[in-house]
Amino acid sequence: MSPSLAAPSSTKDVRPMATSHNKLSPRPQNVLVDSTGRNLKLADFGLARLFSVPLRAYTHEVVTLWYRAPEILLGHRKYATPTDIWSLGCIVAEMATAEVLFPGDSQIDTIFKIFRRLGTPSDEVWPGFSTLRNFSQEFPKWSNTELVDVRCKAPALGPRGVDMINACLRFNPIDRPSAKQLLQHKFFAAGEEAGLAEAEPVIHRDSRQLSRGTMSAG
Repeated sequence: MSPSLAAPSSTKDVRPMATSHNKLSPRPQNVLVDSTGRNLKLADFGLARLFSVPLRAYTHEVVTLWYRAPEILLGHRKYATPTDIWSLGCIVAEMATAEVLFPGDSQIDTIFKIFRRLGTPSDEVWPGFSTLRNFSQEFPKWSNTELVDVRCKAPALGPRGVDMINACLRFNPIDRPSAKQLLQHKFFAAGEEAGLAEAEPVIHRDSRQLSRGTMSAG
């Protein structure tokens, strides 16, 4: 996809997530955009899952590996909609650069690719990090790159776009914005001001989709 379409298409991906987190597996292959970049379809709702409060334990075999949030990769069994926000950040970066952000070939390889780009977290950055089941004191210590390579490969994102992606990729799940909060981000406002999002999205959902209290499962 052309980087110039990243802002409007990203907006359309966020809007349905603002009302339901129920995609089978948030990944670019399930985000279908026409040649104009104005119409978007979300595909694959076949294994949508209900969730409730208080949260219960879920399987870690959820979401395609490259878009799987670090709390799941590191063994947390209770997770919710922030996992979809992480996936969204990965998707927007990939749409803008035409490259997968964290293309790991295993769970540990994906974890290390995340750490190499975003820095190895600490308990100060992510409270409880060192207590996660798959945590190791032997994890290499990398510094945060601030996604400089993404900024260089996709200049159309600009500082606002990179800031939005960074917000989605915060290690602590409770620090990630909700989909509704993301819609207020300056990145999307800039796209509309430039005339990149003139039309409202046409969202087609499978008639089997579940209602508001759902989230993605793999």
